[in-house]
Amino acid sequence: MKEKNLLELFFPIQANQVNQANQTEQQQQIMVDQILPNDLIEMVPRNNLTATNDFVKEYLNSTITSTKLSTNLGNELKDMVKNQRISVIDLIVSFAQDLKKKQKIGSGRSNKGLYDSEIERIMKPYHRKGFERVIASDQLNLLEPKDKMSFIMNLDPHNKPGSHWVAVYIDADKDKSVEHYDSFGQEPTDDFMKQLKDLIDEINSDYYLKFKVNKNH
Repeated sequence: MKEKNLLELFFPIQANQVNQANQTEQQQQIMVDQILPNDLIEMVPRNNLTATNDFVKEYLNSTITSTKLSTNLGNELKDMVKNQRISVIDLIVSFAQDLKKKQKIGSGRSNKGLYDSEIERIMKPYHRKGFERVIASDQLNLLEPKDKMSFIMNLDPHNKPGSHWVAVYIDADKDKSVEHYDSFGQEPTDDFMKQLKDLIDEINSDYYLKFKVNKNH
């Protein structure tokens, strides 16, 4: 019989709420750079989601071939029923091939935006200067509050395909400000401002921070 912790033993309802919240956060972290569409995600066992998504990214970035993608997926999904596994692999490889043809990544002729994984790669040198990560619009709670930090955020939530990127820079130390940059010139949403306030409260600055909206429009 599985042992229960004290919270589960004496406060089962609260324990269930905590477990559900933890599962939701884990799911957000797993698919923070989601490429696979939701219908394919539902076919892949939860424990294999991250690796499966990463293999597709590698193929789209031309790190591996479609044959290697199929092989990697076969190894990753080896615990699935054989016929089901073969069907899922075929669907994923077909999806990845179609997506790669449409996007023409790096050709300079495509009007498609960047994946968050590509932005992460571009921003990698700036992690030591305070860049945190690329997130979806409902993932500000995943950021670790710091006096000086920056992040790039998609305006779609984590379970959507993605729409438009904005950048945010916070300096609660010297400049005592928050800068929001949107190349489309759009104002920040009310939901973003609410989440941002929660993040600023966690930073716990001794000063009120100025909010600057930078527009290139």
